[in-house]
Amino acid sequence: MRSGKTFTLIEIAKELESYCRSNNLPFTGRYLAYNKSIAEEASEEFPKYVECSTVHSMAYRATVRQFSLKLGPTLKPLDFKDRCSYQDKQLLIFHLNEFYLSEFVAVSDYITSLDMDDGLNHIEELMKKYMKLMSTGQFPCSHAFYLKFYHILLANDILKPAYQTMLSMDESGDCNSVTIEIFKLLKADIKIMAGDQYQNIYGFNNTINGFKSMENQGILTTLSKTFRVSANIASKIESFAKEYIDENFVFIGNDYEEKTENSIAYISRNNSMLIDKMISFDNKNIPYNLTRSPQKMFEVPLTILNLKPYKDVLNKEYKFLEKDAIEFHEDLFLQREYGTLFKYIMNKHSDDIAIKSACTLIMKHGPSKIFSTYDNAKNHAVGENKHLITLTTAHS
Repeated sequence: MRSGKTFTLIEIAKELESYCRSNNLPFTGRYLAYNKSIAEEASEEFPKYVECSTVHSMAYRATVRQFSLKLGPTLKPLDFKDRCSYQDKQLLIFHLNEFYLSEFVAVSDYITSLDMDDGLNHIEELMKKYMKLMSTGQFPCSHAFYLKFYHILLANDILKPAYQTMLSMDESGDCNSVTIEIFKLLKADIKIMAGDQYQNIYGFNNTINGFKSMENQGILTTLSKTFRVSANIASKIESFAKEYIDENFVFIGNDYEEKTENSIAYISRNNSMLIDKMISFDNKNIPYNLTRSPQKMFEVPLTILNLKPYKDVLNKEYKFLEKDAIEFHEDLFLQREYGTLFKYIMNKHSDDIAIKSACTLIMKHGPSKIFSTYDNAKNHAVGENKHLITLTTAHS
């Protein structure tokens, strides 16, 4: 499917619900999105009898909550106290992350697939050790871990999710192996994969073409007509795609009345970049539209700005930052080395794009400017496109 995916899935859900109601059959539906913002928007569009969520949030409720897992920051080699080399600890982190995203249920099967003779035996034992500690809440785990843990529990029939009449998964052309395996294991009368087989936005996360992996296991239907662009633009896209992607590519546009548009959209990778743009617009008294609530957009920078030693972080996703605030407060060396808590956090979590971007934003503009911009952003109602400029992330 190339366009009109959400509309099509909504219509299918309506038809299925109508059929079930007419035949006195139960109906339950679930729509799985790749990220939280898409799931939140979908919940407003889908009928109320279809539950919308990410695969991660579904796994979170079934694992982190149920088994009291301990979420933590990105693992570093020094987090492991085993008497082995620093290089081995780096290997351990690498192979844990690779295993989390793989189709394998058992660590031993993952290691065997690498065809490394006995060179990784000690790493395999360490992986098993820490997987067990994470699964019992004795060692902090990541979001990738509890997704894999959910996969393992499903595969071993330990978890049996509520029966679904319809199960649909968006962005199926750009998902990782563990997500595909979870999709296979979840029970439903009808399963629908929606997405673009030519898209690979999330390649950094070991994504694969889900349509290719599920080839010949269902009926493939192509949505070739789009409501998003004019016939003139669509024909140019079709010509390009036929030459460089697929000679059978079909892309039909809509016949719109000719009219001049002077609206502008700023699309960024993350919210911190948009906040930077808001500050620029506020300084010039330029109004703008938003596609997400300011509370969501400012969530990370405000969490960091409100960090205080021994003060609880209300956002569960960033509870681990409490420890960082205490460490910085109690260590004079860290204070001399980094100067500010923001710089220390940015350095410690340099591989977390959201945290790094938020800290950079704070250090660039200062706390008071972030707070004042947030207050102003709250005056911009989401969905009201009354201004010429719209700010949004690519995910939204």
